[in-house]
Amino acid sequence: MFFVKLRNFIDFVFVLIKIPAAVAAVLLLPALLKTFKHYGLLGADKLNLYNLLYFAGGAVAMAALRIGMRIRRGVAETFEHELTHILFALLTFHPVQSMSINDGGGGNMSFRGKGNWLIALAPYFFPLASAAVMVFTVAYGRVTGLLPDGLLVGLGLAFGYDACAFVEQIHPRQTDFKVAG
Repeated sequence: MFFVKLRNFIDFVFVLIKIPAAVAAVLLLPALLKTFKHYGLLGADKLNLYNLLYFAGGAVAMAALRIGMRIRRGVAETFEHELTHILFALLTFHPVQSMSINDGGGGNMSFRGKGNWLIALAPYFFPLASAAVMVFTVAYGRVTGLLPDGLLVGLGLAFGYDACAFVEQIHPRQTDFKVAG
């Protein structure tokens, strides 16, 4: 019963902050850029161009592969899309009931409770594949003290995959946008 009340409270809070959160995200972009510059995360003099080259190479390779081979959204992308919904459903205390994926690329998942816009829109702002590879890369670097070029290429490949999947997921028949309101 506690988790049901907590879930309902979270859903209520997300209803209240939906528009203010969107406005704040746009208004805070200049502050974010200034912070990145302050801490040396932006600026040509601070970038390790060698690492950036491997990352960009992976991202471009994935995009070229998908575009060159005309790979369309399929089961893997749908599975990742639904997993992202599941992750955010669980983070907001909505127990998952089912998930289904069609061979043609469509799929859905269901959970208990009313839900909220965060669950519906999660695949459009949280790059699950890139996040997973990033966590692995950081953990590997912390444990070994190394950052092999292969990990940077892998991170670039994951980013390219997420970017291509994101572009393909945006279409007029996408039900997630209707659910989010």
